[in-house]
Amino acid sequence: MAYDDVMTVPLPPEIERRLSAADGALHLAIGLYIGDRVTLEQGAAVAGLCTSHSLAELGKWRIPVHYDVEDALADIETAAKLAPRCSS
Repeated sequence: MAYDDVMTVPLPPEIERRLSAADGALHLAIGLYIGDRVTLEQGAAVAGLCTSHSLAELGKWRIPVHYDVEDALADIETAAKLAPRCSS
């Protein structure tokens, strides 16, 4: 995915040699997510990953997914709409 704006982050040479662009994007995305600066989906886009792979990366680092009461209520509502109706 290409973006119009590009951010350049200068790194000390010893770090730049050890860090690929993909690793840098992943670490940036994780930091933004931990700091509540981006959503899970936005962080996945920064890292160049799909949401499920982004979740897997968060799991590797034991970073909890942001999930609040509003998210739970929305999930309950969605599940109720999708659940098969019982006939009595």
